[in-house]
Amino acid sequence: MKFRRRHSGILAGVLALALITLLFTPVRVSGSSMEPALLDGDLLVTEPVWLRAPRRYDLVVCEEPDTGSRVVKRVAGLPGEGVQIIDGDLFVNGQRQARAVRGAGDLLPLVNARGTALDTWFDFSGAGFRPAAPGWELAGEGEAGLRDPPRNGYLRRGELIPGHEPAVDIGLEVEYALRGESARLELAIQEGGTRFYLVLDKLGRRVRLERRDNGAPAQVLSAVERARAAPHGLVFLANVDQRLTATLDGEPLFAPVPYRAPDPIRLDGMPPELHYEQAAVGGYGPLLILRARVGRDLFFDPAGTHAGSEMLQLAEDQYYVLGDNPPHSRDSRQYGGVSKRSLRGCVLGRLWPPGSVGFGW
Repeated sequence: MKFRRRHSGILAGVLALALITLLFTPVRVSGSSMEPALLDGDLLVTEPVWLRAPRRYDLVVCEEPDTGSRVVKRVAGLPGEGVQIIDGDLFVNGQRQARAVRGAGDLLPLVNARGTALDTWFDFSGAGFRPAAPGWELAGEGEAGLRDPPRNGYLRRGELIPGHEPAVDIGLEVEYALRGESARLELAIQEGGTRFYLVLDKLGRRVRLERRDNGAPAQVLSAVERARAAPHGLVFLANVDQRLTATLDGEPLFAPVPYRAPDPIRLDGMPPELHYEQAAVGGYGPLLILRARVGRDLFFDPAGTHAGSEMLQLAEDQYYVLGDNPPHSRDSRQYGGVSKRSLRGCVLGRLWPPGSVGFGW
């Protein structure tokens, strides 16, 4: 009887292992097309697509239709949709696809600093702030901008891979502490000659979103009076896909606010079609800045044969897939839609190095 029970246990274990192997398949990343989310050599685990249909922005393992090579990409277009890339944004059935963002973690990493290291990226020392553990303190009025305008590079597990062109669509996330009823925190994102401000005062009970154009009075785009104070928290402001998004501790402060993109400011030596954006943090003290993260949106380069100059209509069993690192990615821009039967799995997570799969933070 003991032998039979032991034999049954071994058989059950073997069957369970076989089932897990069948359902969840390890895949190793090759190349840099998905940086910074995935690096060469990362080991991923996937689940079969018959368990769950891929959603937009999911990571999938698929076979290239022209070469049969197995690659990891991000889903951009779904079956039956018409897709096109215009000015770096994804358009679906003629409409700009607005991607939901709730914090810097939903963007590609550009800056991730805390404490005294903040001054490496932001000009705190030149804007009236002083170092005060565990961050930078503002006693009066001031605003610290990024020392260099954000560009289209990224942080690769802490190492800056520099970009050569201005970033388009950015987000600023700040951990703060308001140290008095009169303290005011301001997050600013500049696009062209326009600045968008997220302002917190009254110990975080009052929040407003403002637009300030050169030489024009401030325009309040949205405002909210909160019942609960938030003297310490994590606040986020982004201009992504021509919508302004603001959150506090991961929760939306108000619905995304659409806006018309301002005319870009030209940088010397840069092609005229490139935009210039900037991020800054400041306000009126006493307040403390403990941490700041800056990220940029996915920028889809239209270079390629499919969905660049004109809309690509996907068949009812096709997906449009893209790499996060367009200059180093071969994807649907080159070979068109990928059939569902060519999808080998949806990425669940990263086995090595351990961690979740997001956008590279």
